[in-house]
Amino acid sequence: MVKRTVLQPIYAALAVCAVLAVPAMARPQAQHDAEELHIQQNAFATPLPFDRGAAGLAQSLRKLSTRATLLQINAHPDDEDGASLAYVSRGLGATVSLLSLNRGEGGQNVMTPEFWDGLGILRTQEHLTANHYYGVNLYYTRVADFGFSKTREETLRQWGHERVLGDAVRVVRETRPMVITSVFSGNSSDGHGHHQTAGVTAQEVYNAAGDPKMFPEQIKEGLQPWSPLKVYARSPFARATGKTVYDYATGKTEPLLYRNYITGETMDFVPPATVTVPGGTYNALFGESYAQISREGLNQQKSQNGGVATPPPGRADASYHLYASRVGGSRLPQQEDNFFAGIDTSLPAIASVLPTAAQGSARTQLVAIDAQVREANARFDANDPSKSALALAKGLDLTRALIADLRKAKLPEEARYNAIFELETKERQFNQALAQSLGMSMVATVQAGPSGPQQIGPGGPPQPVISQTVVAGENFGVNIHVADQGLTPVAVDAITLVPSFGGDWKVRTPPPPLAPAPPPPAASATTTGGEAPPVASTAEGRGSRLAAAPTPPPIGPLAAGVATDAFLLATVPADAAPTAPYFSRPSLEQSFYDIKDPRFLTLPTEPYPLSAQVNYTFAGTHATLTGVVQTPHRYNGLGVLQEPLLVAPAISVSVSPASGILPLTNTALPLQITIHSSVKGPASGTLKLELPKGWTSEPASATFKTMRDNEDVVLRFRVTTPGLATQTYPITAVAEYNGKQYTQGFTTIGYPGIRPYPRYAPSTSRITGVDVKVAQALKVGYVMGSGDEVPDSLHEIGVDPVMLSDTDLQRGDLNSYDAIILGVRTYTARPAIRAANSRLLDYVKAGGVVISQYQDATYDHDYAPFPISVPGDQGHTVVEEDAKVTLLHADDPVMTWPNKIVPADFDNWVEERGHGFPKSFGPEWTALTEVHDTGQDPQKGGLLYAQYGKGYYAYLAYAFFREMPEGVPGSFRIMANLLSLGKNPKPSCWTPACANTRQ
Repeated sequence: MVKRTVLQPIYAALAVCAVLAVPAMARPQAQHDAEELHIQQNAFATPLPFDRGAAGLAQSLRKLSTRATLLQINAHPDDEDGASLAYVSRGLGATVSLLSLNRGEGGQNVMTPEFWDGLGILRTQEHLTANHYYGVNLYYTRVADFGFSKTREETLRQWGHERVLGDAVRVVRETRPMVITSVFSGNSSDGHGHHQTAGVTAQEVYNAAGDPKMFPEQIKEGLQPWSPLKVYARSPFARATGKTVYDYATGKTEPLLYRNYITGETMDFVPPATVTVPGGTYNALFGESYAQISREGLNQQKSQNGGVATPPPGRADASYHLYASRVGGSRLPQQEDNFFAGIDTSLPAIASVLPTAAQGSARTQLVAIDAQVREANARFDANDPSKSALALAKGLDLTRALIADLRKAKLPEEARYNAIFELETKERQFNQALAQSLGMSMVATVQAGPSGPQQIGPGGPPQPVISQTVVAGENFGVNIHVADQGLTPVAVDAITLVPSFGGDWKVRTPPPPLAPAPPPPAASATTTGGEAPPVASTAEGRGSRLAAAPTPPPIGPLAAGVATDAFLLATVPADAAPTAPYFSRPSLEQSFYDIKDPRFLTLPTEPYPLSAQVNYTFAGTHATLTGVVQTPHRYNGLGVLQEPLLVAPAISVSVSPASGILPLTNTALPLQITIHSSVKGPASGTLKLELPKGWTSEPASATFKTMRDNEDVVLRFRVTTPGLATQTYPITAVAEYNGKQYTQGFTTIGYPGIRPYPRYAPSTSRITGVDVKVAQALKVGYVMGSGDEVPDSLHEIGVDPVMLSDTDLQRGDLNSYDAIILGVRTYTARPAIRAANSRLLDYVKAGGVVISQYQDATYDHDYAPFPISVPGDQGHTVVEEDAKVTLLHADDPVMTWPNKIVPADFDNWVEERGHGFPKSFGPEWTALTEVHDTGQDPQKGGLLYAQYGKGYYAYLAYAFFREMPEGVPGSFRIMANLLSLGKNPKPSCWTPACANTRQ
């Protein structure tokens, strides 16, 4: 099986889906699947402003003028050097790709409730949007972010060296870059085990990708070896002093030693800059610098920080050190002008990948292609981009002719592969540049019926809101809007819908409408004032030349300044699979994904299910417009946004809680099942629970009925749990509709501005019996910080927290609460709590209990009642989730009532021990535990408390916000004790001074 070519059915279906076509018109050869994968990566309804019109054409002409290619390899989304990527792609015209080893599943989330794999899906979509700004293609390996890691060795124990290297080699063979870069060098100054792994991997692939003995299964799939010409790493950011360098992962200084993983040599100095990338360079057509564009891209990755500012104009240099080169001899240059110095990046140089005997004729054809590029550049006119169109059309034809010649020629397979790979990149670039020069555009949207001429007011055209999903067997319509916005006419040859996975979508044109009844004869053609009525305008905007044709002729000539619409009907095949991630894993304990469909390995997502394609002709040259079918959605503040069409299951089943605990003293478990329908119209069915042996539910089963799509029905069950023990029990909800069973929950993950993508979870609840008690009748307030699921988890121990608003903090009666919990990073996410901090401390002094989950450096401003320093650096993070926890005061009342806390309560924690361990704290605090990573200084601030007035203040660095939603028993037992502090039957020795004698 040939890698990627298994996607050919996606586009081979053009032959059967071209329902609007001119039979006599010669068809262009079906595009190579790489182009379609590029379209799927950029599945945005419209290009960014600087990717269309004259600015877009200027960039395309720059790209056509060079064969330069670059791949950057980093660890996480937002690690990238966006300014350098944007400069190399948009400024130099290189074809640029970015490989992120993971999807950032272990990061924070200040935008939505998702963590872990759901967060990975969200960050993938954010990353795609950011890379849209950089102008690069995006790839991933199969490994998952398991949280902060301090060493490369720990990272590779989780991921596996060959797994990471193999996927990275695959991406190099797929993208075939001349140059590889990384933000990281693979040394301790990278400050994160994932970063170090990315830096080393970037150097290891330099030789591994070109060795056919490395990962030979890829060669059997159809990929060919590839040897990059250079590899660079960014000059380190870390602070170097003398012969030491600061490692922010450990918070310690390490020997100043940088290793070259290709040669094995070491440097006891900071690697000097070989290349300086001027990211602050101004682009006059954009009206901003590449650094500013890149920051606009980074601002799309809001889950980690809520958004970033665009910098003012100015220098924004990035320095890179050259680690290896196959260019210009064995001695590496000390300085270079750019990454491609010494490499022939001209179009005629593509011939150099062929055997000597075949180079002459190919070079002659390449020179002719290059001449057309030069002609298009010479004729470029920002006021009339169509002046470049004729040269671009000729260049496109010449490129296709050379590709055809090379396919027929007797050549070594690897040489043919390399030459055609580069030429197909040029073919795509010519096709795009031609569309930009002509002002051709297309957008395909799901629509209830054909578009027609309509008067458009100042508010723009009416835009109905359409469901983002269709289900198997559903009929729906798609409107394909084609516009020639330029000064030159074209001919539309065909308008098609193209399914990504084949299958019979029964694409068809709607039947002609019935002829309307003739109108009654008019009494007069004038108004009462004697004047003829005004003619309705058909312009699509005030002052626009883009007229909607009164009777849209979708096939045939399309005049300059005219738009047309084609409306097609389709039916989702009965066996169509839902749109879903192609990767999944059985649990968080596995730090890599299983790949459901290997065709899509390394891609951000599997392709969206349906695209539209328009074939058109200009000056005898065939060209195409292709885009993913979209659905319109309205968001307050943003207006109507287009989001790709998804295939969804008819019925989705979600269980709450998905994982949790049940106190052993309880005999019943409340379970909530949410049925979500994607069926257009009424849907009814039944739901039952698959229960552990001996358990029963009330009711035993239930019926559900929805009236329309996107409607939810909530069903509640009471499960009787006889013989509950300290073990985990699965409960699965099974819905039956229309003869099929459904056992998955379907949701889309995103937020306004970031397109939603589906996530599926089994409709199974994992319930663990836990010996946990909590003081009775507690009233608990909760101040949500950057986002967590602890409030939901508290319900499982009988505590129903009240979510406190900013107004509650500022003016509410805090004294009515037995305890108040502060969510993670509250002092960063909720400015109101900083203003109300004195009220919070007064509440404690009067007898209340405050439990602060981990905070960051914002907290380090005397917000606690006694001195405590929380620097928020990674040196005060304990990442080994199985790091030994020592109980310093096992007999402390906090550790003994109402639950006796023992070392086993820290077993089976996930991802990490915790964040935000204090650097120091005053003697008023009692430290109850000690924990540390291998080689780390002891961390005693994971569980602190202090008496303040009549009440108590606790600080938790342990990751309760991760452990409780995962149903880790000990996290509930410890939290129950803290919540019960105010009702603890205290011993006589309960003053701070007395407690401190035990430290």
